[in-house]
This record gives sequence, C-alpha cells and structure tokens, in this order.
Amino acid sequence: MKPGRPRKNRNRAPHGTDAGYYWHHRLGEPPCDPCREAHNEKNRADRKKRQRQKKVLDWMLSGAQGVRRGQKPVTNQEYIEILREIKKELDEA
Repeated sequence: MKPGRPRKNRNRAPHGTDAGYYWHHRLGEPPCDPCREAHNEKNRADRKKRQRQKKVLDWMLSGAQGVRRGQKPVTNQEYIEILREIKKELDEA
C-alpha cells in the first residue's frame, strides 16, 4: 500500500462534505459537485471568520492605543455601539 492513500476497508467520507472533497483527492479523482460546493462553502465560512476576528482585533487594538490609523479615540458609548455591531454580525453568521 502506498503511503497517504486510504485503506480499501475504511469507511469513505460522505459526499457533499469537506471531508468528502479531500477523500476524492486522496483517491486521485476529481471531486464531485456536492463535495466541491461543500469545500467552497467551508472556505467562505473560514474566510468570513478570519475577517470577523481581524475586525475584533483591530477594535481591541484601537482601544489599547487610543488612536489607530488616523482615527479619533472612541468613547465608551462608541465602544458599546461597536460591540453591538460585532455581536449582530456574529449572530447572523
């Protein structure tokens, strides 16, 4: 058996999942449409998560430094508004 190839007696990952997408590649075959779409959806979700994390980090750093990227320092009320916006985005995701 070649290294990196799944054993024949292992259960195959279900189609329409990100794991199924990688299973296709391990077998050296092109992924089916449901697996490719699931993989793309996972990549989109991961990208959106990283963007949200960056936004939170930038917000936190703006409070620690007072002024960031030429912006004026924010007040406590503005912090609360920013937190509400971030919470709303996280709830929608």
